[in-house]
Amino acid sequence: MCSQLSEPRCYVLLGARRRREVLRALQDLETPVSVRRLAEAIAASEPEERDRDIIERIHLTLHHNHLPRLAAAQVVDYDSDDGTVTQAANFGTLVGVLERVNASERPWADCME
Repeated sequence: MCSQLSEPRCYVLLGARRRREVLRALQDLETPVSVRRLAEAIAASEPEERDRDIIERIHLTLHHNHLPRLAAAQVVDYDSDDGTVTQAANFGTLVGVLERVNASERPWADCME
């Protein structure tokens, strides 16, 4: 169960692959990290998606969709003015849910947002 988030809300947040990738990348990167660097790290985990256009698309979806949603849930702190991201109060809790749930169960599959 998420500490300050309901379990269904956790599943909604985990319902998008990019948001799961953000969590994984932020575990490995030194923060604060730029959105550009975060987009590059996510693209690097997908070898077929390393070209400049893909990185730009990832950057745009992070900026306009995924980071604001994670910030609203206090999973990340996102400063859109300077383009930096850090872990926030609920980060560890959401990562814990992601790690705990068996990949084959994927309870967030029906909770897409």
